Amino acid sequence: MSIGRLRLGRSAEARALTHLEAHGLALVAKNWKAAPRPGRGGHGGELDLVMRDGDRLVFVEVRASTPRAPDGKPFAGGAAYSVGPHKRRRLAALAELFMRQHPELPRRVRFDVVALTRTGLLSWEVRWYRNAFTV
Repeated sequence: MSIGRLRLGRSAEARALTHLEAHGLALVAKNWKAAPRPGRGGHGGELDLVMRDGDRLVFVEVRASTPRAPDGKPFAGGAAYSVGPHKRRRLAALAELFMRQHPELPRRVRFDVVALTRTGLLSWEVRWYRNAFTV
């Protein structure tokens, strides 16, 4: 991943966190990484944000994009569109691992997606999809 993409992602995560906290959710974990899977290298995956919404644990996938691809054409579907079936299964597996490590947290869960599109140097369009998918 390029430095620019990493910076874009971290900036989007910070903006998403601010947005969710402004709507009453509380941060439980940020950029939680699972242990490496044997023979695969790296880490086992990452949960962008884990939040608490009352008696519910919310796993939030943050997706960021710029309004146009490097070739100048608009992206098809936007940031939220990139959370496909494989990514959803992976997030569900990571959520299960996280919950095993934190039995003190609520057992009711929800999966949200926050899709951000950069609209200016310091501005973002934020779309919050509550209960974006079920597993």
